[in-house]
Amino acid sequence: MRRFDIFESRSPRRGSIATQRERERERERERQTEEEEGEDGKRRKGRMERLLYLRHRLWMTVLVCGAWVFAANPAPFENIQQLPSNGAAGWEYFQINEKHYLASANFFTSSPGRQASVKTRSTVFQIEHLSNDRLHLKKVQDIATSGAHGVEYFQYREESYIAIPNYYGKDSIILRWNSKKEQFVEIQRIASDGGGSIESFLLPNGKLIVGIAEFNKGIASLYVLEGVAPNEQFQPWQKVEAPGVGALATVHVDNGRLLMLASCYVSQQFGWHTRSKVFYFDGNAFKVHHDIKTVGAHDVETISIHGRHFAFFSNDKDSESTFQNSELFEWVAGKSLSKGRFVSRQKVFSNGAHAAEFFVDSNSGRYFLAVANLGDRKLNKYRTDSRIYAFDPQHAKLKLIQKVPTLGATDIEGFSISGSTYFIVANEQDDELGGDISSTLWRLAQTSSIISPGVDEPVGEL
Repeated sequence: MRRFDIFESRSPRRGSIATQRERERERERERQTEEEEGEDGKRRKGRMERLLYLRHRLWMTVLVCGAWVFAANPAPFENIQQLPSNGAAGWEYFQINEKHYLASANFFTSSPGRQASVKTRSTVFQIEHLSNDRLHLKKVQDIATSGAHGVEYFQYREESYIAIPNYYGKDSIILRWNSKKEQFVEIQRIASDGGGSIESFLLPNGKLIVGIAEFNKGIASLYVLEGVAPNEQFQPWQKVEAPGVGALATVHVDNGRLLMLASCYVSQQFGWHTRSKVFYFDGNAFKVHHDIKTVGAHDVETISIHGRHFAFFSNDKDSESTFQNSELFEWVAGKSLSKGRFVSRQKVFSNGAHAAEFFVDSNSGRYFLAVANLGDRKLNKYRTDSRIYAFDPQHAKLKLIQKVPTLGATDIEGFSISGSTYFIVANEQDDELGGDISSTLWRLAQTSSIISPGVDEPVGEL
């Protein structure tokens, strides 16, 4: 999937690059304190380090082996595998010629004692086979990226493409699949400033559009594909003004196409309390339809089920806290497209929500929503839990069924292979280990039953 990461400023992200310097200053303060306190201070510091080590080992054990579950029933989803990543900002599953693939977007690389860098290599893997439901991966290629902030797969005219926005690279990369090389080949770089996410969709006339959320410009830039392979190129089509935009999604309702933009942070005057805009296609261009109140909205995800249309906004933070309510909306049609609106159906607790994913179990047809909680950059706390909900589209209801331990989760990607349903959590970074950590793969247990949840925590309680 494709995800944007908002910063309180446009300097390098907290908890990674800037935090290296903060930790160096903190170590110098600790050294001076030790000299002042002598042996007693050293003994206290040693005890604290042992406690921190035990705390870290406990959390990693939970991350690898377990999940927070309600009641005494088995967990619906099981953590079965670690996947290689560096400061992961997104994963994408896709198929080409009946072969299965995964692509990762790596935002930055860092580890203790080593300076963080946004010069990364994002990776395409082929899923060669399954063994005990584990994925056996073969690296297909590495792609040089600069703060990669998601990956989008799409097909058009029998060609397969991926697009990767480089938040720091001042461009977004378009690559086409080469069947002879069995790799993607770069065909174009589109200038973008603070590219947070990319979305592809078709217009009613069949034209392919790629939209890029450019946070630093406050616009969503839309490009139309002209020409055919091998000479195709994306050409500028429309600039949609949306201050603070970090992510976009589309949905087809009432014979009309809607473009939804998630706005994170607009200005010092309005801060994190934003109004995320909804646009409609009038036959020639997208025009403002209505807006939705959000709080540091980091992502918007849409799904259509049996003629009903839903959108979920992941609300990251306000000026005080990452403990926020993220929100489920449903499209309510009017007498005409212009009279319809997205109406709130439910709010759920989140902790620095960065993304969400609707997905379906291929066996039972049950729907799920997974919410990726990053935690708190300001406090450098990334060890938190992300949340899995059973989604009942008939009653527009989310029921919390499982909490899974994550490390700065930025994205979740759901998919099914050979009758098994999976999701990947993109883990961006750990409080102490930095960004060079694995992402985690979870599988729906074949014998699992949906667990009746308790009441979700209110904002501010945790």
